[in-house]
Amino acid sequence: MTNTPPNYRDGVAMVRLLQILEGTQRRSLPLDALAERLEVHRRTVRRYVDALGESCSSPDGDPIVTIEGRGISASAVLAPQREPTSARLFQYAAVFAATRTLVAGEGSLLSDSAEQLIDSLERGFESRLLPLVRRAQEGFHYVPFGPKDYRASEDALDAVVQGCVYRRPLNLRYRTGTGWTYSCRFEPWTIVLYRDGLFVHGMQDDVGDAGGVRLLAIDRIQEATLLKDEAFEVPVDYDAKEWFGGQLGLWQDGGAPEPLRIAFSRRASLAAQERRWPGQVGWTAAEDGRSVLELEIPITPEVRTWIQTWGSEAEVLGPPALRQELREVLQSALARYRPDNERGSTECS
Repeated sequence: MTNTPPNYRDGVAMVRLLQILEGTQRRSLPLDALAERLEVHRRTVRRYVDALGESCSSPDGDPIVTIEGRGISASAVLAPQREPTSARLFQYAAVFAATRTLVAGEGSLLSDSAEQLIDSLERGFESRLLPLVRRAQEGFHYVPFGPKDYRASEDALDAVVQGCVYRRPLNLRYRTGTGWTYSCRFEPWTIVLYRDGLFVHGMQDDVGDAGGVRLLAIDRIQEATLLKDEAFEVPVDYDAKEWFGGQLGLWQDGGAPEPLRIAFSRRASLAAQERRWPGQVGWTAAEDGRSVLELEIPITPEVRTWIQTWGSEAEVLGPPALRQELREVLQSALARYRPDNERGSTECS
């Protein structure tokens, strides 16, 4: 082996060698593989490793790169590099918290993959740090909102994920919320996570008037076949953030955004003002002391349901048509609780 000191080009190559090793799963590669990627001789790789070992060391004081094995089995091995404990724990905690919504969908392909990722990250910590890892887990608790059960939808979810990633259409058999079942060809553009439920957004064909851009609940897909010999392109002007932005929830009825004014009681306004609502224009004060939220959003069924969840703490001031519609809904609900309507209480007793 030559003792010629490394020059500038060699220095760049050694940095590249470290980058290659850092990018491998086991932080090691055979010398022949490194020589091929660096476009140098095997002996030159050994020279690089020797130079790095003499000038750079790991946090434990060992050479940053060593050679293990002999002959054709010899490999360059990168010493473990310790990141700051706080940074690694914050990264782990962030991933753990972010994956809790996926884990809520019990038995789904995505929930299982999320758990596998967490397990993999946990195994990367030294044993002395595991108590802190446990505290990071205990420090984040996600409360699901009526999660769906995807144990019977594993095959369908797998096909949808592959369709989105590889841009392959699907043949679907789908059941709607009203029980109508139909078959169609579907191009999956985006998987949407909403309230612990998984949906797929894309183009639906071969169903007559029901065709077009649709949002399907993945748990309602009864059969899904990936069309591996076909492909599709997502429209260049499609952006899921823009499609679902500026509205409350997922469901659209084609309506344009319109002004919506809701007066909240003093007690409810404290909670309402802690959040940023889609289409929010601002807050104003009413003469009676209530706070008025002004929105510019489409009036969808989810908007109506959301307003009703506030009960008597919120009042729609406009538009008049929505105010009248909610009045009729509340009157109908109230009728079910009148003392003279004993049928409901009798059936439940």
